[in-house]
Amino acid sequence: MKQNKDDKAFTAVNRAIMIFVLLVSLYPFCYVLALSFNSDFDFPSRNVWLFPGVFSTGAYLRVFQNDTLLSAFWVSVRRTVLAAVLGVTLNSFMGYAISKKYLIGRRFFIIFVTVTMYISGGLIPWFLMMRNLHLRGNIWGLVIPNLFSAFYVIILRSFFEQIPESLEESAKIDGANDAVVFFRIVVQMSTPVLATIALFIGVAHWNDWFLGEVLMTKSNQIPLQTLLLRVIFMQQASLLVNVGGVIKTSSESVKMAAIIISTVPILCVYPFLQRYFVKGILLGAVKG
Repeated sequence: MKQNKDDKAFTAVNRAIMIFVLLVSLYPFCYVLALSFNSDFDFPSRNVWLFPGVFSTGAYLRVFQNDTLLSAFWVSVRRTVLAAVLGVTLNSFMGYAISKKYLIGRRFFIIFVTVTMYISGGLIPWFLMMRNLHLRGNIWGLVIPNLFSAFYVIILRSFFEQIPESLEESAKIDGANDAVVFFRIVVQMSTPVLATIALFIGVAHWNDWFLGEVLMTKSNQIPLQTLLLRVIFMQQASLLVNVGGVIKTSSESVKMAAIIISTVPILCVYPFLQRYFVKGILLGAVKG
């Protein structure tokens, strides 16, 4: 089908806008990447735009030799994996339960979940509760507080409501209980939306710095993003430049290398879940 002049003009303008947005979005990452490979001695010249002025891998060598950053990296990995697995499990349990019209008190639970999206107890009561639950100073303090999300529950509920009830009824006729129906039928049919929720939870926990700053009491317990916050914004550069017990000169290239290293894991995971991303969101948003 041929396009008229107005359609061609619209397509051209649309492509130009999208290319501009792409360049604006991509340039900061390219700039940080160039700085991370730039030599420390060349940095004061400020001649880095898209490519390093003087190419060097020294910043990455210093980062990978730093025990503090590697420890923070593995804390973030463990935290993200635990949060993704447990978060998907708990939110899917809740979403599946309130998707059933025969659930006693279903309306109350739906209202209770929805209210939490708009009302919270406040920061100080939250901190006192975390302290009383002994979540300060251990890995569970990074995982448990943000496991449940009303937004994820609503998406999952909308998806589960679209599954034909006849499938579950036929399974129960064959002797399956609710647990078997959920794990053997519902979960198998919900791969797109569950993968999407796992991606949301994983990215949120990987990028979170607040819980590490507030709840962690030792330097070997903080996640990577909290460490980067202290290095970049609080100017605690010695956290990254202490290599082999010798304090070396602070370097912008080391900071940028640490930022790139913190970004790469999510960039590696996202392509494997991308095919589920749009499909999962659309399937979970048709009803609700």
